[in-house]
Amino acid sequence: MAQNVTAQAGRFEGRLFSDNGRLNFVIDVNTESGVARVSCRIDDEQQIVQMPIAEVGLKLSTNTKLDGFGVNASPNRIVEQTDGWFFSTREGL
Repeated sequence: MAQNVTAQAGRFEGRLFSDNGRLNFVIDVNTESGVARVSCRIDDEQQIVQMPIAEVGLKLSTNTKLDGFGVNASPNRIVEQTDGWFFSTREGL
């Protein structure tokens, strides 16, 4: 794995990115295997998929729309409810 990707991987956990119209949440990153576990909703069901860390990094870097939300939250700030995914801020949900 590229050294730059390994150095950045620790900061990927808890980040959000959109892909094909879906919001994705990076659960955790394993730099030894080079794979990240990513959660998303497909057909109204939560799915956990594995993605190469380099692909996650690319998706995070190209999803600048989410940067305005300041979402770089720990996993306990992301909430799944029946009508979708939400994240808490200082102002509330």
